[in-house]
Amino acid sequence: MNPFDKVMKRIHYRTLPGRQATNEVALQRFETLLRHRLPADYREFVLVYGLTAGRGTKFAPPDDPDEASSVDVFYGLTPGHSYDLDVNRSMFADRLPSHLLPIASGSGGQFLLAVAGRNTGAVYWWFPESGPVDSDDDLEPISDDFLQFMEALISDK
Repeated sequence: MNPFDKVMKRIHYRTLPGRQATNEVALQRFETLLRHRLPADYREFVLVYGLTAGRGTKFAPPDDPDEASSVDVFYGLTPGHSYDLDVNRSMFADRLPSHLLPIASGSGGQFLLAVAGRNTGAVYWWFPESGPVDSDDDLEPISDDFLQFMEALISDK
């Protein structure tokens, strides 16, 4: 059983129109473009659940559940789709360091995954209107890894 199955059921996920099935070859091709291997937990998620959305999904920080942020769409690998990982990586390339990958949108911002560096696997929230990311001070830490981020998701539907 995939470690994300329970979470995705809990948030009442749905696959977005136009989604293409992702396979290992497509994932490796993307990693080559990215020049980084994706963290194992996120790789597993993208293979099964990329390009999906929950219903009323929110990230509720364990230490402050009243500060929940919406999580609207999880990006996937569907070339040319507006929610494609590479499309979003390219869209923000001039404002994000190459080790930060936009993986989902919500609350007017982007959820980012560190794919390299000392915090590989960590998830952050970034508000693009605040400007480019020049240092960690420009980001809000969300979780130490992707699975921890997913386990903190709730649904109000």
